[in-house]
Amino acid sequence: MASTQNSTIFEAASRCWNHFSELLDLHNNDTVKLQLFEELRGRFSIWGSYIGVFAPPLSSLDARLDPHPDLKDMVLELLDMVTRNILWGDCRLRCLIVGFDLTCDYNDSREGIDADNRESLIK
Repeated sequence: MASTQNSTIFEAASRCWNHFSELLDLHNNDTVKLQLFEELRGRFSIWGSYIGVFAPPLSSLDARLDPHPDLKDMVLELLDMVTRNILWGDCRLRCLIVGFDLTCDYNDSREGIDADNRESLIK
């Protein structure tokens, strides 16, 4: 399988990190959610550090997986799933905060989630 992704693992992981940071900023008044998001971001950071996602370019995971595009694609797909789940969770939390006003800015057209069944996912 040839690499079809347009971004590097570093860029995809950076997007995840930024979304975690946005969640922390958004929910900084809710101790329970804040602890959860800090824990998840911490685990993500440990994972990224352990495998070299944020390492210098020549020793990074991107560089080590360049000869293995299938593996690189799998990591990119997993990071994309993490990003989508963070965004979905953030959308869900925002909808709950505003009393099920289902005007989230997340694109719910992906993977069969449409406006008609979005409310049932939130409950």
